[in-house]
Amino acid sequence: MARENPRVLLVFPNKPIISEPCCEGFNQSKIIPYELATSATSLRKVSQLKVLDAKAESLPLNAVKARIASFKPDIVVLWTVTLTYISDLKLLEFAKSIHAKTVLVMNPPILLRQVLERFPFVDFAVHDERPFVLKELVDELSCFGSFEKIRGIVFRSGGEVIDNGRAFVKADYAHPSASFDLLPMERYATENAVIKSSTGCPHQCTFCFWGKSKWRANPLDQTLNEIELLVKRYGAKNIGFSEQHFTLDRNRVFEFSEAVAKRNLQFKFFCDARVNHVDRDLLTAMKSAGLSRIFYGVEHVSDEILQNIKKNQTRHQILAAVNTTKALKIPFVLPFIIGLPGETDETIKELKKFIFEVKPWNYHVLFPVPYPGTALFDQAKKNNWLCVEEKPENFWVSPDFYKPLMVVPPMTEAKLIKARRVLQFYPRMHPQIFWNTVRDAYARGGVTKLRQVFEGGIRMAASKSVANSCSN
Repeated sequence: MARENPRVLLVFPNKPIISEPCCEGFNQSKIIPYELATSATSLRKVSQLKVLDAKAESLPLNAVKARIASFKPDIVVLWTVTLTYISDLKLLEFAKSIHAKTVLVMNPPILLRQVLERFPFVDFAVHDERPFVLKELVDELSCFGSFEKIRGIVFRSGGEVIDNGRAFVKADYAHPSASFDLLPMERYATENAVIKSSTGCPHQCTFCFWGKSKWRANPLDQTLNEIELLVKRYGAKNIGFSEQHFTLDRNRVFEFSEAVAKRNLQFKFFCDARVNHVDRDLLTAMKSAGLSRIFYGVEHVSDEILQNIKKNQTRHQILAAVNTTKALKIPFVLPFIIGLPGETDETIKELKKFIFEVKPWNYHVLFPVPYPGTALFDQAKKNNWLCVEEKPENFWVSPDFYKPLMVVPPMTEAKLIKARRVLQFYPRMHPQIFWNTVRDAYARGGVTKLRQVFEGGIRMAASKSVANSCSN
């Protein structure tokens, strides 16, 4: 690779996914890939850069390969998720065949060493802080420099795969604004957009891959400028914040709410928050700025289980936040995880009672995913709780999580599958909870999303358990 400014191609595959940290789920809509767009900003000044969003353009595999070949890239960076990465890697395999350097960005970035060991056509993988790390990597590759000391990458050296661990960036580093102008904006469903105003999470939750990291907020004006551009130029009506903690800095949230009013920005937004970081005053300000849906990562309501997973919140705090949110008529979504350490028949009953009591706008019940790199994975492996081999493709086995990936006694696989079906379906027989579910699905995607939700429910109801390695 001899060019001073290398030809760099950023590729998003044609898959029904959202490839953003903590958003690895399915979405049929063509949503702007925000992290790719911010990475493009970092790279556009140090490379001849092009973005290829195959999902936005509805391109089949062969058409994507043709586009890659026609650009003649020196470096190809592919965004993907654990659910679809094996098929998506065909694009990097092709890029390698035309002598490009290949870089994998996968959410969440698990077992990256094993991925490089298994697939020799992948030259690099990036852990996190992609806009920062990718620029460092391209800088070094463009001048034949030494990339071996770059934090946040996995690479080969002398036939050996080296993992330099998670990235280290300065506390005052802010992710760049998104380069929307490099994306095919006319192809997106721009009435709905996802952005990010902060990165990192300081909490210690044992199941989460993104925790134990420095929280940093982007400059408020930068976030507001992005919102204003999306709203006024591209017609955005609903904007989601994909960060883990929109409300971590209380004063910043008040400043954001006031600034939205001053700029007369008319849009709705949704975000994630912890129940112990909200109160009536804060939620009132957020609602005045356009808050239309809030996602509380509660995980469970058993104080023992919450303590076991180091959630640093209590059932009392969950109930207080939920009741305040309901009183303000703000739709709220509650995700629950069953099968964590401490789960029993009694804690399942406690959770069912809680769902009936609070009647959430929407809720989800999932099995724990013991992502390698988390304390939960280490605990599960040590205690022989894992039901799957330690391979990358086994840590998101289906979009609906039909089977548990780990089983903690005294629960069994059969009990967990039955409990999930009961918790997903039985409370929704209550008229208010059923109506809330319908309204939430329709608000997020109209008839298409409603159909997706009900088809998912039918698949789960009809699914059958298959024997695995767990002893029950």
